This record gives sequence, structure tokens and C-alpha cells, in this order.
Amino acid sequence: MQADGLYYGSVTESGAPVAGGTSVGFELVQLFTGAACIGHFGVTDEDACVNDYGVETNPTATVEVSLGGQFISVVDAATQQSYRVSGAELYELLIGGVPSAGAPIDYVYSGFGYLITVEAGAITRLEQWWTP
Repeated sequence: MQADGLYYGSVTESGAPVAGGTSVGFELVQLFTGAACIGHFGVTDEDACVNDYGVETNPTATVEVSLGGQFISVVDAATQQSYRVSGAELYELLIGGVPSAGAPIDYVYSGFGYLITVEAGAITRLEQWWTP
């Protein structure tokens, strides 16, 4: 498992949800924000911390994430707001299903990446992150 910390993750091309709706494959890279981003990448590469964040793509890890027990949110691209969903709903959205009755009007799932929190060796949060 990954070391504790904050990662940027995207659903793997092959990973999409594992059959049965219990897990999803994510590709993880280390995420740096604010001063930590500048500290890691330096100031010579102007593009490294655009919009106050950067990712280190080496190493990359692919993990299968269980869709149960953690906080999960998705982004409404039209409003740039997030709302909480269950693991079952995230699975349905990833396979092209319709959002639940509590979703924003005209909500359409977008393929933005996720902020993934690892605590005590377990993934505790999957928060889709609207990025420009």
C-alpha cells in the first residue's frame, strides 16, 4: 500500500470499475500543493506548479480501491461544486449510469482526477477535484 499522504489519482484506462461494483483501479502520483510544490519542483520550471499544484509522475502506482467505507465525492463540472456519493453510485457513474435522485439538475459525470487520502495505510477519501 501507499505511504500515508495525499495523492492525485485517475481512474486507470483499463480500470474502470471492477465487475461487481466493489472496486475501481486508480493510477496514483504524488501531489504537491502551495509551498510544498515550489519546494519540490523549484522555481526554474514555470509550468511545474501552475494553479498552485504539481504532480510527481515517477514513481507511479496502480491500486485497486475498494468502494466502501471511505468518503467519496464527485464534481459537478457545470458549477465546479462537489457532492458526496456512495461507492455504489460512483461505480454506476463510472460505467455510464444515471446519477441518483439527489444529484444536481443536469449533472453529468466528468473524468476529473481525484484527491486520494491515505491514512494508516488505507484509502480514506476519494474526492474528485475540478481542475482548470
